[in-house]
Amino acid sequence: MITTNVTNVNLQVEEGQITNATVFMNANIGFINLAANVPLNNESGYDLNELTPNQWFDKAKEEFIKELTGGIN
Repeated sequence: MITTNVTNVNLQVEEGQITNATVFMNANIGFINLAANVPLNNESGYDLNELTPNQWFDKAKEEFIKELTGGIN
């Protein structure tokens, strides 16, 4: 089981609109602890201005798990 904990968020704002968000999180997989910086931006299919912060965190967790499991055969 993978558990995550968001520790910080860094936002980039241009002309009053959020263009990029980096979600900093810790992930625990059993006894393994990882730190991740997950970038989200409007160009990758997310409209950050339409999502709530909790939805950002959910998207960041999805992206993290996608990257993590992509390297497992």
